[in-house]
Amino acid sequence: MNNKKINLTSFTSTNTFNKSLKAVIKKWYFVLPLLILLTIVSINFAQYFKGNNPKKEFALPKVNSDKCSSNQKIVIPTTFLIDNDYIKKLNEYQTICDSFAFNQMMIFSYMPQGNEAIANEAKNLGSKILAFEKIGIKPLIVFEPTAETGNLNFKKLENNEYKPTLKQFISALIANGVNENNIGDIIPFPEPNIPAWDRLNATPKSFALSFNNFVETIREDFKDMKGITLLNTKTYQESDKNWAFGKIESPKPWVEDIKKEYLLKVGLQGFPWQSPNNEKILLDTDVKEYLPLSSIDEMIKVTQTKEIFLNTGTFYKKYTQDKKRSISVSAKERKKILEELLYQSNKIQEKGVNLTINLFAEDKSKTPEDTDWSYKTTDDQAILKEFLARAEIMKIKMAVFNK
Repeated sequence: MNNKKINLTSFTSTNTFNKSLKAVIKKWYFVLPLLILLTIVSINFAQYFKGNNPKKEFALPKVNSDKCSSNQKIVIPTTFLIDNDYIKKLNEYQTICDSFAFNQMMIFSYMPQGNEAIANEAKNLGSKILAFEKIGIKPLIVFEPTAETGNLNFKKLENNEYKPTLKQFISALIANGVNENNIGDIIPFPEPNIPAWDRLNATPKSFALSFNNFVETIREDFKDMKGITLLNTKTYQESDKNWAFGKIESPKPWVEDIKKEYLLKVGLQGFPWQSPNNEKILLDTDVKEYLPLSSIDEMIKVTQTKEIFLNTGTFYKKYTQDKKRSISVSAKERKKILEELLYQSNKIQEKGVNLTINLFAEDKSKTPEDTDWSYKTTDDQAILKEFLARAEIMKIKMAVFNK
């Protein structure tokens, strides 16, 4: 029999400690998960806030000059100011800027099919290209999928059925003095995902193959030629003729089959919009919505390009031919949109890519588009100058469409 005395004091203290420890553990059993959850939520919120408020992490460059650029004006011969509407407009911008204004000008062509149409368009386009060459500005040529008889079919473009006439057109351009050094950059078949074109029996892949066919044909004469894709932000079904059901969808099906060696830049097109004055208001002025980073991210990933092209603008007036429906946008509102475009541009540049923006700036108030995209007033010209000056500081190449 063990006659050792039990130390009741020690036993009681140990028992009390164990009970206290259990109480603490029980308490933290409920509290600790809550603290962990709150910490995770706080971190995610901070990341979300940082990612969705570019103004907090990026300040627009300060402009210390009243000019658009640090570069001098291009000297433009007087004859070009009479014969060439594009160069005439470019000179007007230089006057507004009191300096160099734009790196490129966008011009449009089409895909003529008949002998006479091919000869006429080759002469017309060729003269413009040679004029741009003489003043040292690269043209940005948009080849729309149309002919003198109407729209070309995307399925036939995919099957390369238009190659013979394209070859004939290129030969005619060469005969008019065009070569791979002066032709500039090309955009074959812009916005292939909108209802404007003949997409019967075509798929998104049809565009990629049509793009390849076009560039491949040009490279038979201009060996290093590459092209720029230009998708609309919203994709429309082939049957949607009212432009009513456009959706932001993945650009992947449109670009994944493009040959990388044929690709100069990938582009996205998006514009602000607003419903008529006497109708229910639809206000779409958020750059992040009509030029979303998600679409640009995916195009970069799929094509592995380091060159991004944006086609955009801000309108001055819309529904101009009907006073009851007409709306105007103040210079202050346009300034805000252009500033947001620069914030979005910075986000794009952070991905390690080079950026070109084409500013759509034509007065189309007397056309079915019924919209004035120009910068006519003194206030509008002031915000344009500031925008171009900031773009230069941010190393954004600027092009313009206006004639």
